[in-house]
Amino acid sequence: LAHRSTEKTVESLAVSLPNAALEISQSCIRYLLLEEFQLDIFVPEGTSLGTNSPESYRSFPYDFDATAPDHHLGLDDLGLDDQLGLESFFKNSRDLDEDQCALTAQKYKFFDYAATHWAEHYSLCEDIAPKSVQDAVKELTKSSGYVLTNWLKYYWFKNNMEYSFPDVFEAIEVAAFFNLPVLLAEVVEKAEFDSDARKVQALFWAARRSSLNCMRVLLQHGANPNGIGTDRQTPLTISAQYGHLDAVQILLNEPFTDVTLKGKSGRSALSFAAGNGHLEIVEALLEHGALMLNDQDNASWTPLFWAVIGDHANVVQLLLRQPCIDINEVDKHGRSVLSWAAGEGARRALKVLLRHPSVDLNLRDIKGLSPLLWAARNGQREVVSTLVHKMGVDKAANDKDLRNAISWACQGGHTDTLRILLKHKCGGEDDVDIDNWTPLLWALFDRSPTTVEVLLSSRRVQIDRQDGYGRTALIWAASYGYLDVVQLLVSWKANVLIKNQGGHTAADVARMEGHTEVWEFLEAQQGKELEKSVDKNRGPVPTHIYVEIDFIS
Repeated sequence: LAHRSTEKTVESLAVSLPNAALEISQSCIRYLLLEEFQLDIFVPEGTSLGTNSPESYRSFPYDFDATAPDHHLGLDDLGLDDQLGLESFFKNSRDLDEDQCALTAQKYKFFDYAATHWAEHYSLCEDIAPKSVQDAVKELTKSSGYVLTNWLKYYWFKNNMEYSFPDVFEAIEVAAFFNLPVLLAEVVEKAEFDSDARKVQALFWAARRSSLNCMRVLLQHGANPNGIGTDRQTPLTISAQYGHLDAVQILLNEPFTDVTLKGKSGRSALSFAAGNGHLEIVEALLEHGALMLNDQDNASWTPLFWAVIGDHANVVQLLLRQPCIDINEVDKHGRSVLSWAAGEGARRALKVLLRHPSVDLNLRDIKGLSPLLWAARNGQREVVSTLVHKMGVDKAANDKDLRNAISWACQGGHTDTLRILLKHKCGGEDDVDIDNWTPLLWALFDRSPTTVEVLLSSRRVQIDRQDGYGRTALIWAASYGYLDVVQLLVSWKANVLIKNQGGHTAADVARMEGHTEVWEFLEAQQGKELEKSVDKNRGPVPTHIYVEIDFIS
């Protein structure tokens, strides 16, 4: 702000950004090099079994297993009250490290800021840093000792890095990770690292973090642009995954970069870019010939699948314009991109797919589920509405188990989806599947009285229909102990006296399953039904009987 001021006095107080960054980074660096941080701060206080002291293990037998049930330490019996810190020692390592981060931040008030921001500030002023500061940075990034691991591990956990803390992280990787090209160039030129493998790993981190100048330094010094880094990712696949367009361009300009090389899970750079909706990167990759015929990953997914599942309509449109793309290609489960869009509710991508002239609207997977069945199964109400209005969609489709859209909607308790299917007369409200189950029986699966009532309201359901073992919906609901559903079925005139093949009524089943409330309710209903039956069989009393009774009295 001082630089922008029109007041000369204020302007005279201005400090340039690099100089300000240098002042702040110097303070952070000096702090992190204090004597307190020369030892491992991630060893809990009072723990004599830490990595600082390998000798501390020798008090136990060499084959000692702390997790074995027959090797209980018996600390209480010894009266030690865990003075050795064993509770912390055997705690989950990540939880322990996170606990130590909190304790360190509490004990050393400036450590949090210094550890997490020194490199950020230093990267802004590295080219003007005096030799004394550069030397201090070398000490801070030296792999020997605990100075590096202390602040780096703290940074790692505080920033929730997606990778486990690396066992080895040398100066070349630190420089690449935090975009320190001056330090990196010096380290590379002096070959202050173990092997070319470290150079490959450094390029991976530079690509992951979009440390552009560091990428240039490494490539100029012969780093392999196709090297495999953490998680089997290449520099190009990791740059594409995280949307680092400039990093991708640097790699694409390298003549030896293989744009089709696969990374994690067999996915290409195009797959990662498409799946994360990075349109400009997708365009750049396509221009460099990244699209391969049958570019499938380990799950048989192509970049188009990933773009659809991410609901990135613009990327889907771009990919569909490529002549080698087959919109009806299927994965290892036999599912097409339309099936996935319908099942996952990717509505923007769905609209693009439905406009394509070659799309198969009813393409079934290996289990016979069509896109409509998947949408109904997952309760994608708006997708179902779109599909039932689309000319050519088979609304009455069954899968290989003879289950229809209504059956699947009922199983999930997707009441709104069911209403749409009923409204558009998809049919099959009372159809039996391969297990002799109707949609009504499936509606009990999710304990959704509302779904049951909506289905019954169609007036196309035989409420007392029995399955292969003679069980009705009422008997099933009673066995589950669903009192609310039982009461609903009874209100819709479900027969409480019907018996299954074992000769048991719904009340009997409830009693055997220990559902007391359900049993008592059904017992009362059975009593009422028996009274009605007796009254009905008795019929009206003849008039002369009343006369005789009156005469006798």
